[in-house]
Amino acid sequence: MRMPAWPGRIATRMVPDSLGARLRLVLGRLTAVTLIVGWVGFSTLEDMHFRGHQLQLVARWQTTLDGATAALDAEALAHVRGESGEQAADLFEATFDALENTESYPGVVVDPAAIHAAYAKYDGAVDAVREAHPVARANAEDPRAQAQVRSTLGALRASIDADTTALLDTDDIAHHERLFIVLIAAGIAGFLGLWVGERTTARVTGPVRELGAHFLRVAHGQLEGRVRAQGPAEMRDLAAAVNNMTAQLERLSLERQMFEQQLQQASSALPEAA
Repeated sequence: MRMPAWPGRIATRMVPDSLGARLRLVLGRLTAVTLIVGWVGFSTLEDMHFRGHQLQLVARWQTTLDGATAALDAEALAHVRGESGEQAADLFEATFDALENTESYPGVVVDPAAIHAAYAKYDGAVDAVREAHPVARANAEDPRAQAQVRSTLGALRASIDADTTALLDTDDIAHHERLFIVLIAAGIAGFLGLWVGERTTARVTGPVRELGAHFLRVAHGQLEGRVRAQGPAEMRDLAAAVNNMTAQLERLSLERQMFEQQLQQASSALPEAA
C-alpha cells in the first residue's frame, strides 16, 4: 500500500528554503531537544535524591519509634517489678516531643518545611499516642489503657511503614516513566536530525552532481544545455549564475563562429580580386 504524499509536502514546506537556515534549524532543534533531555534527566536525578532523603527521614522516624517502643516496654517492666518507671515514661514522651519539633537530622538533606510537611501526615496518629500514654501512665494496672497506647503506637508505625512501601514503589515507577520520556525525546531528536540531514544532503548533492555534469559538457563544447534551478535558494542562485555564464559562453561561441566564417569568406575572396 502506497503512503500518501501530503505528509511529505507538509514537512517540506516547514523546512526553510535557505541552506544556511536549514542548518540553523537543525542546530536549533537539536539544541532544544538536548535541553529537554538534560532537563528531564536533571529533574529525574533531583527527584531521586529528594526521594532518597525522604527515605532517610522515614528511617530516622522508624528508629525513633523503635526507641519509643523500647521505652514503653521498659516502663511496663518497671511497673511489673514494682518500680516507678518514671524515667522510661519521660523518655517515651520526650521521644514524641523530639519527633514533632526536630527540623533537621544529620545526613538528611531535607529542609525544615519538607520535614514539617511530612510530619503533618502523621500528626493525628502522633496526637493519639500522646493522648493515650498519660492515661496508661496514670492507670498502670489497667490492661485496656496499656493496650490502647500500644494500639495507637502500632497504628502510627503501620501508617509510616505503608507510606514507606508506597514511596519505594512510586520511586521506581516514576524513574522508569522519566527514563522512558528521555528515550522518546532522544529518539525523536535522532529521527528529526536524520530526516532533516538526509533531506538537506539530497537537496544539495543532486544539484551539485548536475552542475558537475553540466561543466563537463561545457568543457566539451556543448553549450546548449542548461542547469535546472532546484534545491535550496543558494543552489538555485548558483544554477542561475551558471546558466547565465553558459549563455554568455554560447553567445561568444556563436560570435566566434560568425567571425571565423567572415574571415574564411574574406580569405577566399582575395585570390579572385587578384
